[in-house]
Amino acid sequence: MRTLRFKKRFRITLFLVILILLIGAGYVTAFLVRYSATSERVCRQCHPELSELWRKSNGHPANQTSCYQCHSKEFTLSPEGGNILQHTR
Repeated sequence: MRTLRFKKRFRITLFLVILILLIGAGYVTAFLVRYSATSERVCRQCHPELSELWRKSNGHPANQTSCYQCHSKEFTLSPEGGNILQHTR
């Protein structure tokens, strides 16, 4: 009888530990995705010359605008003007 209670407690504890680990992994993954989508450092890795132009820009000053603000449009299936090439760019 004690063995059955021990097994039941062990299974519940194991389930809770796995659940907490999955929630933690999901949180870390969401943080990393958001960081890579909004960080200037990530943009600079592929576009160092554009990053410098952006820093010096008067139209989009670096202290007021981030790369993410201009380059994250909401996803739509069809473009407004019908120009698919511009839409996919």
